Amino acid sequence: MPVIGEVKYKVRQKRFARIATLKDGTRKVYEYYLPYKRPYIWAACENCGECRWVQVEHEIPKHRLCQKCGTQGHLAEVGKSTRFPKSDGPKTKRTRPRIQDARHPYARNDGRISLSRITMERHLGRYLLPEEVVHHIDGNVYNNDISNLRLFANDHAHMRHHYNLRMSAVGRAATQINEMAEGETIPSLPGGLFES
Repeated sequence: MPVIGEVKYKVRQKRFARIATLKDGTRKVYEYYLPYKRPYIWAACENCGECRWVQVEHEIPKHRLCQKCGTQGHLAEVGKSTRFPKSDGPKTKRTRPRIQDARHPYARNDGRISLSRITMERHLGRYLLPEEVVHHIDGNVYNNDISNLRLFANDHAHMRHHYNLRMSAVGRAATQINEMAEGETIPSLPGGLFES
């Protein structure tokens, strides 16, 4: 039986992929699997005292309560039965901040328009066309400061921007993998789809 506070590591493998364009114009995907250790600690539930392995995050257990106590406590807080939860009606959905402006030429059917579009229109001094897209640089749709907004001509250009961001992140990960693996053999999972 483990002792409270005992730490063990589970070895996992994380998959990284890199897309390379060959001289003949075709693309080839290189996959790498690198091992990493995930720490777990033997800890007791603060409510019932049941011991279990818990993932460690920032040098403390990630969950203070066991799954049973955490679920019952949450359901009791919101006033639901633990066995047959009843619906409290439709859930409220977090949406982008909008303002009511029925006179705006491109307002929605309910007369509202996105605050980010209004901010960009005021900055440019003209109405935005319906196909133009306002992008939040930091990804926070509630930060409508003009320094955080960027205008794209259409949705295609906007999606291409997100694709390029994703691909640059994959490229950075592949570069880090190559630097870590110089002179070492790269472990791979059995039955991998691609050979390196």
